[in-house]
Amino acid sequence: RWVSTWSSAIGWIAKRGGWSITEAGVEAIAEFAGDEFISELTRRYRLHRKQTQQKQSGYGDPRWAEVVKALGYVEAGWWTAYGDLATLTGLSAQSVGKFLRTEKTNNAHRVLRSNGSISPDFHWPDPDRSDDPRQVLESEGLQFDESGRADPDQRVTADDLREQRAELGTDGETGSPTRVRLRSRPCTG
Repeated sequence: RWVSTWSSAIGWIAKRGGWSITEAGVEAIAEFAGDEFISELTRRYRLHRKQTQQKQSGYGDPRWAEVVKALGYVEAGWWTAYGDLATLTGLSAQSVGKFLRTEKTNNAHRVLRSNGSISPDFHWPDPDRSDDPRQVLESEGLQFDESGRADPDQRVTADDLREQRAELGTDGETGSPTRVRLRSRPCTG
């Protein structure tokens, strides 16, 4: 679908007394034929929009992408701490907590306080979601003691995250982390 707003946002058209095609737009028309043109327009606009949103949210620093990537290493049945993510990235634990409260990220419920307790400030990115994070974590295999603290043997530390980052890298196509288990899960039973 042709959307002039998108073309203007990425610099392919401009309004100078009336709409006109820019030099970049002429080059795009020459380079991309038919549906390929629309696909490229869509791709570039989405990238532009994502970059704009990151700048507006204040999370354009590449270390935030590292936080999101590290969360991909924390599988069900495991947890990490705000401080572990802070140590890994050079950010503060408080800023990591704020980031996880304001940005939609996968596995944010697996980030706990350093003592293994769930932050009293935790809330789901989806405002309609109200399930108890402890119950979700327990259903994933995380064990808690009677004080509400997660099992320290199930913690993925900053060193573990660094190790995974160094050993695994990305899958190349999607940029999503390849996962492996760092240690065997403690046997219960």
